[in-house]
Amino acid sequence: MPDPVLLPRLLPSAISHHVGDRTASRGLGAARAGRVEDLTWDAASMTVSADVTEQGGASHHAEVVLAEYEEDSVSRRFHAPGPGGLWRPRSSACDCSVGEACLHVAATLYRLNDLGTQAVRESPPAEWRSVLRPLLNSTPATDVGTTSLPRPLALRFDLEAGVSGTGASRHHREVATRAHVEAGAELWLGIRPLTRGRKGAWIKGDLSWRTFEFRLAGREYDAAHGEAMTRIFAAASVERSYSSGAIDHLWLNSITSPLLWQSLEHARAAGVEFLPGSGLAAIDLLADGETGLDLQVEEGTEELHIRPRLSIAGEQTSRGRLLGASGVLDVDPAGGDLLAARIAPLDSAVPRALRSLLQRREPLVIPAQDRESFLEVAYPQLRTLTAVTSLDGSVELPAARRPSLHLTAAYASGDRLSLRWSWHYFDPDRRLPMDQRQGAHRDLAHEDEVIASTMALWPLDPSDSPELLSGTDTARFTEHVLDDLAAMDHVEVEVTGTRHAYRELDGDPRVRVTQQASPGKNDWFDLGFEITIEGRQIPFPSLFVALAQGRSKLLLQDRTYFSLEHPAFDALRELIREGEALAEWEPEQQQISRFQVDMWDDLQEIAEETVASEEWNRTALSLRTLEAAPTPPLPRSLQAELRPYQLEGYSWLSFLFRHQLGGVLADDMGLGKTVQTLALIAHAREHSPESPPFLVVAPASVLPVWRREAERFTPGLEVRVLDRTAASRGTDLPAQLLGADVVVTSYSVLRIDEEEFAAASFQGIVLDEAQFVKNRRSRTHRAAKGVRADFRLAITGTPMENSLDDLWAIFDLVAPGLLGTALGFRKRYTLPVESGDHPGRMELLRRRVRPFMLRRTKELVAAELPEKHEEVLTVTLSPEHRAVYDSVLQRERKKVLGLIDTDLDRSRFIVFRSLTLLRMLALDPALVDAQEYADVPSSKLEALFDRLEEVIGDGHRVLLFSQFTSCLDRVAAELERRGVRYSHLDGSTRDRDAAVTGFREGDAPVFLISLKAGGFGLTLTEADYVFLLDPWWNPAAENQAVDRAHRIGQERQVMVYRMIAEDTIEEKVLALQQRKAELFDALTDGGEAFRSAVTAEDLRELLS
Repeated sequence: MPDPVLLPRLLPSAISHHVGDRTASRGLGAARAGRVEDLTWDAASMTVSADVTEQGGASHHAEVVLAEYEEDSVSRRFHAPGPGGLWRPRSSACDCSVGEACLHVAATLYRLNDLGTQAVRESPPAEWRSVLRPLLNSTPATDVGTTSLPRPLALRFDLEAGVSGTGASRHHREVATRAHVEAGAELWLGIRPLTRGRKGAWIKGDLSWRTFEFRLAGREYDAAHGEAMTRIFAAASVERSYSSGAIDHLWLNSITSPLLWQSLEHARAAGVEFLPGSGLAAIDLLADGETGLDLQVEEGTEELHIRPRLSIAGEQTSRGRLLGASGVLDVDPAGGDLLAARIAPLDSAVPRALRSLLQRREPLVIPAQDRESFLEVAYPQLRTLTAVTSLDGSVELPAARRPSLHLTAAYASGDRLSLRWSWHYFDPDRRLPMDQRQGAHRDLAHEDEVIASTMALWPLDPSDSPELLSGTDTARFTEHVLDDLAAMDHVEVEVTGTRHAYRELDGDPRVRVTQQASPGKNDWFDLGFEITIEGRQIPFPSLFVALAQGRSKLLLQDRTYFSLEHPAFDALRELIREGEALAEWEPEQQQISRFQVDMWDDLQEIAEETVASEEWNRTALSLRTLEAAPTPPLPRSLQAELRPYQLEGYSWLSFLFRHQLGGVLADDMGLGKTVQTLALIAHAREHSPESPPFLVVAPASVLPVWRREAERFTPGLEVRVLDRTAASRGTDLPAQLLGADVVVTSYSVLRIDEEEFAAASFQGIVLDEAQFVKNRRSRTHRAAKGVRADFRLAITGTPMENSLDDLWAIFDLVAPGLLGTALGFRKRYTLPVESGDHPGRMELLRRRVRPFMLRRTKELVAAELPEKHEEVLTVTLSPEHRAVYDSVLQRERKKVLGLIDTDLDRSRFIVFRSLTLLRMLALDPALVDAQEYADVPSSKLEALFDRLEEVIGDGHRVLLFSQFTSCLDRVAAELERRGVRYSHLDGSTRDRDAAVTGFREGDAPVFLISLKAGGFGLTLTEADYVFLLDPWWNPAAENQAVDRAHRIGQERQVMVYRMIAEDTIEEKVLALQQRKAELFDALTDGGEAFRSAVTAEDLRELLS
């Protein structure tokens, strides 16, 4: 027995299929019980045999013939064959009463499996033994008498000639002879399989091509020969199906597949003999068959003859003919009537349209008069199908016409143009898409070259979608591109629709701007724009729309067009954008406010001619002479010596008043804005005492300041303070105005008595601490806007606290129209500046507001003022304080960040409540819950009193500010415990004047002030130390608080301490303050601008 490792392996399912499930189960039991003995495996006969002993002691001999699964069988796909291969029972025999497929057969097969499995497990075979097993198990037969050798196969070639018709039917064919060849008869070459007979001769026997219809057919024949015959029949069956019954011949004339010729080559290589049959003395299969056409002009007739040109193995043959569609047949006489045939395959199949021409035995004649037409129309087509020559040189073959890029330009109404590109090939005449992946036999290199040269004129998109042009694009393409494309080599242009004559105007534009007062609008002037190019008047509404939309060209009704990239249009485009945003310009109407002097200057720069109205020259343009205007005499009733900068402010205010222009006095805190305003009011009352009084609106806490300042500097003015509403006073507003020079009221009274104030008239309105009306949507802003006054002034040291929108709201009250609409201003300035995308917008805004806003800082105009020293005191939280803060921080951070990521605007109140909670914890945990955190000391208050004790001990006086009145209360309690006297001012203080006077005239060293109650309107130069216990979002509010002490009248250096809890939200607030301060600097001093509003990103940073 051979190596046990190479024993066959059988599938249990195959055993069950052969003997049945029940018998297989019993056989498995017998095999596993060790009752199978003397098992042998004969690989040559593929037989396994063994003796099987029954339980009763009887022994039976079983034999099983096996068959190995083929490589492509289904079982081989799902089961590994193992070293010995995968087998199945084919037949069986046993000497028991059953005789076959019995228990003993099953036991034998299971034992065979067990032996093989055991051998592989104990001694895995080398890979080469498994791979070469089929060779190692095959042994050559030595006994010729007992072993049947496989029979060889051969191919017999028979040549027949058609005697009538086409010869497709064998009833019309006979054995080919020399005479048939000379007569030009149609020849048919057929092949049939033969095998060796018992006497050694080649015989047909019972062979048919049907024998080789399937791979496993004809197993008694040589395997390689049988496979070759199968491949030949399969190649012949690719294009046609053969009817049932025996198939003796395969006729090569009717087989067009090149696979047949590959199969013939394979058969010869496999050893299949090629035998000459009927009509043939010899048959030879050669290589390199070629076909073509040859053109020749006949002398005398000038006719053009077209002949097939065929060759085999590089030699041209005159008798050659096409064999099927993929081969060539050549025959020569070989003695008697027999012929010698040579056949050869072609590189590729001959196209169907060319076959009849190549099979002709006589030339195809083209009359002389049709030669040119043939060469122009048919020759390019033939050349794409086969090689065309003129061996004798009688025909000059035209060069191949290279493909052209075809453009279809379709004009439509409305100056629309559709460009569609394709390729026009001429051999044969065909259209191909731009997509180079479509279509065969394309000259891609040529296409790329033509596209590259075309793109120098027009950036075409090499796709099959149409390119749609309109307006100026149509005009430019028509005037400058279309004709140049048509003149290019390898480019065709086809125009459909009406092509209009377009002309580009390339002269410089001439701009003229006129102006006239708007009827019924005292502060507005209508603008008129006249634009001409090369003498043509350009309709300004069309130009306006084109510039506003950012177009680069404009097409007019008469189909002239021009570029909008001219420098004159650049400046006009920018002004139109600003006019749209600020003054709501429309294509049919443009206006300018008398406050927008700087915009009129810009218009004059771009225009060759401007015509201003008399009213404009009388009022708005007088601002240009502001610096040269003489300072009016100071009013006689003014009892104050104005500093130089205050005198300059008085002159500026007087100028605005004289021309009824509004403005914003934005001097730094403590520079005397009130006295400058009182000087103006006194000046106005002296020149027009019969006019209605001035109205001063200020926060309620500042009303006493105006009374005192007026009594001090302008005692001649009759000042009425309306600190209560009309209902509370019991008198109406007109009664209060009688005989008054100045009426001072609060913003809350103005809001409540809005209708009464709107019904009255005033000589001027002054909005003190104008940041109180920065919300344009508030009732207070609406009430202030409704007051009728010839002159309007806003006073504020912080015209912008949070956003540039604050600035717009204030200017909307004093110089309406200067900054346009709120939405336009936000689009034009606020968003671009805050995003940092347009840094130049801030400079433009400064130019626009410069004539109407006056701001001087203490550093510039009050050099004699003592220095202000500011310092940040960083306080480290104690462990107890830190633990409380961190635990709450984690909780609030999770909540707030979740709200930020969903809907910040709707959750803003909750978010800021969480931030306020964290600020209070950083200051003093007891502010949040006095009972729960009673044992947690405030690290900041401890640091405060350490510093405060030293400052008071040296004789200094202190202003102490906090946002939280509860914190001031705790400081007050500690001061009382320590025996330190103090003054206290917050929102609950009834007598504000008494608290302020008590500190100024007394000797209490500490003044506790809430930031909102005492951050403005106070002069507290008696103090020279300022403590800010907790930072506020708005740096301007803190600066105002500090300037209660650092202002005119202060003679000592002012020390400012900002107390910041380390690694808390207070450090983040300080950073946010810095960004807001930089935005304000950018507006007033030309610094860099950053975002100012508290955004979602700011909140994330605060909680980081």
